[in-house]
Amino acid sequence: RSSDLTPSGIPDFRSPKSGLYSNLQRYDLPYPEAIFELNYFFHNPRPFFTLARELYPGNFRPNYVHYFLRHLHDRGQLLRLYTQNIDGLERGGTLCQSCWCCPWLHTAGADKP
Repeated sequence: RSSDLTPSGIPDFRSPKSGLYSNLQRYDLPYPEAIFELNYFFHNPRPFFTLARELYPGNFRPNYVHYFLRHLHDRGQLLRLYTQNIDGLERGGTLCQSCWCCPWLHTAGADKP
């Protein structure tokens, strides 16, 4: 596994050359972080939805942390889970539907804002 990947095999955001922010040229963004900014999204949602579709569905696998969270959930010890992840790995059978904050993301498409 490359040190530039998360434990699930997803490229990290900031590694030079291999990080997500270093590989967004094809979206013709004013700057890499714009793909995740609300004002830019309202201006042009297509880059975000295209990227979200690439990161999900099924290209990556849950890692040991996801399974640990499921273990806590199954034991009734997980009260809440807050995440900034957009990969949807929690949907991969590791956590229940009631834990999802943005269940709509799994239906994202490049043609749907």
